[in-house]
Amino acid sequence: MYRASTADFLALPTPKRSNQQSPQRLKCIDAGSEFCPCHLAESGECIVCSIIRGEAKCDCDWTGTCILAQSEWLIGQSNQRESQSAKIISRKNVGQGTEILHIQTTAKLAAQLTRPGSFVFVRGKLESYYNTPLAVIKSFPRRNEIAVAYTKLGPKTKTLAACEDELWLRGPYWNGILGHKYIENVYNQRVVLILSGMAQVCGPNIARTLLRNGNKITLVYGAKDYPFIIPYIQEIPSATFVNLKSQNGKQEISNIFRRIRPYSIFSGGCDEQHTFLKQVMSELRLKPRMATSSTHKMCCGEGICGACITNRNGTLIRACKTCLTHD
Repeated sequence: MYRASTADFLALPTPKRSNQQSPQRLKCIDAGSEFCPCHLAESGECIVCSIIRGEAKCDCDWTGTCILAQSEWLIGQSNQRESQSAKIISRKNVGQGTEILHIQTTAKLAAQLTRPGSFVFVRGKLESYYNTPLAVIKSFPRRNEIAVAYTKLGPKTKTLAACEDELWLRGPYWNGILGHKYIENVYNQRVVLILSGMAQVCGPNIARTLLRNGNKITLVYGAKDYPFIIPYIQEIPSATFVNLKSQNGKQEISNIFRRIRPYSIFSGGCDEQHTFLKQVMSELRLKPRMATSSTHKMCCGEGICGACITNRNGTLIRACKTCLTHD
């Protein structure tokens, strides 16, 4: 069952670590899941395993699963996410060119898409280059159904608007937000959610996770005329509307933060919003525990194409797979 090379490697003594500081260890959103090892491991570019990358010693954060051993057992063959035909159950126009689609899925996929940051790749044509990533607003495992939203802008989303009762869907993916630890590992605290624009689609999954962990949530919408996720976030009965682009917006947010003193916040919006909120937290001397919606470019979702690569302190990082926080 086990390949000799794996057994021999695991039997080797742990090499002595030098006093030289090791480079920052990165975490992969897929590590330990059924999709690990992935295509990056096959090509020797694993985000977590230094041995697979060709380095001389093991230097990973042990999380209960050895990616090298998994790769050896599977003989280099990774589990792949594949596009499947899916039925459109319903669609609703919510204004400003935005539509909400309810899509039929398998019960397993619907259950996998309840995690904060969940998204899928959807396309309205057979050709794979029409794939576009869409965050999951809400998943309904008992109904084998998910809800996603998109705004009709370019060729990819226009094909979604044109398709009638069927599309192609690939998933699950989970790295649609930065700073998972400030959502999933927070218990019995006060948390503020600030949601604006299309990034508000991240809110329902995040809210349910926080509430399940015993947290108290204050919900803030950045625009009064466009909170189309309200029907999907009924667990929070009330919300505050703050025009973040107005002159009074900063003062209103400061007053909310000063009154609540949140343990952490989630910012769903653009990079300017993330930076603005982090500045307000700094001025109030709040610890910068902030999760945000991801604004990185994304194309394949597997780290292969390189569209998501970003530079962090001189290190090139595949943002669609690496667990990051907002700097």
